[in-house]
Amino acid sequence: MRPGKWLYVVGVMIIVTGFILMAGFLINSLLGLQDHLLQLTVPGKYDLTFSEPGKYIIFYEHQSVVDGRAYHTKNFNLEGLTVEIKNKKSGEKIKITAPFVNSTYSLGGRKGVATFAFKIKDPGKYIFSGNYKKGAGGPEVVLAISNNFPKILVKIIFSSIAIVFSFSLIGIAVLLFTFFKRKSSRDKIKEDAMIKEGIKKTFWQELFSFQGRIGRWQFISVVFLIFFVAFILGLLSSGFPEFFEASEFAEPTAIVILVVLIIFVWIIQVFNIIKRFHDLDMSGLWTFVLLVPLLNLLLWVVLLFFKGTDGTNRFGEDPLR
Repeated sequence: MRPGKWLYVVGVMIIVTGFILMAGFLINSLLGLQDHLLQLTVPGKYDLTFSEPGKYIIFYEHQSVVDGRAYHTKNFNLEGLTVEIKNKKSGEKIKITAPFVNSTYSLGGRKGVATFAFKIKDPGKYIFSGNYKKGAGGPEVVLAISNNFPKILVKIIFSSIAIVFSFSLIGIAVLLFTFFKRKSSRDKIKEDAMIKEGIKKTFWQELFSFQGRIGRWQFISVVFLIFFVAFILGLLSSGFPEFFEASEFAEPTAIVILVVLIIFVWIIQVFNIIKRFHDLDMSGLWTFVLLVPLLNLLLWVVLLFFKGTDGTNRFGEDPLR
């Protein structure tokens, strides 16, 4: 039985639903991140309890609100500010170092940048103090302490990926199922795009081929798939600095891998666009016009919504027949 075109709409709606749910999850989770940041104003001295061992980061919140007071100190670079942490029981000083990750955040009107780091071995009560060196005065600023901020951020990123990946996988499966079922049910299919000089092309040869035509729905399916992959790669790139904090080589390597994958994905998109132009009986050279502002928007409308040439044209047979 040949499935109806309405299944294409169902597949697209499933994918869109995944992105909507992901957006809601991201907004809710990122707003909740503020609860994991302990705010302190310095110069000042505080009795703190660190209940968990591990690495902690001290962020400088150059834009913040504490007890109803707004702070905007972005132009101040904290030069001369020293931070000291002592074990209240033993008097042992905790070593203060540079942050082990280059991390910033902007949450609900608060903006911060990782400035100091320290490690707690023995959970308990500690004395925290922050002061300027003699002769190096400065304004009152806001610091925020967190021991799991990067981990929580990475967890949120990958949870978001899981949500959109699950829905997109189902949606793409529906789109592909519909497309191939409709294609297989057509009478006397002539796969010119899969045949060249009597030799059947492999999947990879077809994927990287300028030859042949593809219809609107196949084009839209591939565009959604590529957009999804690019989106996932973008989320991964934003999470790599924290995720690979243990190695100084892991982050550059990950970035190189991501760049190669992104280039690979967009090369596939170029082949896809050229074959869609062929379906409209237009030269693949029109692809270069997509680089022109405003005109590219018009061409995307044509690619996404205009029906291809009925029957055979100079680039091959109708993919719908």
